[in-house]
Amino acid sequence: CGPVSGTLPARARACRRLLALDRPFRPVRRGTACIQIYGGPQVAEVRGRLRGAAVASTFSRTDGCQIERWDRVRFLFPGAVSS
Repeated sequence: CGPVSGTLPARARACRRLLALDRPFRPVRRGTACIQIYGGPQVAEVRGRLRGAAVASTFSRTDGCQIERWDRVRFLFPGAVSS
């Protein structure tokens, strides 16, 4: 996002949605207690630029915190099937 590029079919829309979120790629804070629920084996990597900063983030569904993180930006993973 800046310039709009990437592999998503609706890149401009995804950028608008990302820009509306506060820190969409923030990791789970170390020491956070997360519910131990397994959401599936899906893994997604996001690389690019947002608000002028480089982004390199990995998403998974291994526990409640990671599922919440995934769901916040699930529109970036249009082909992923989530349970």
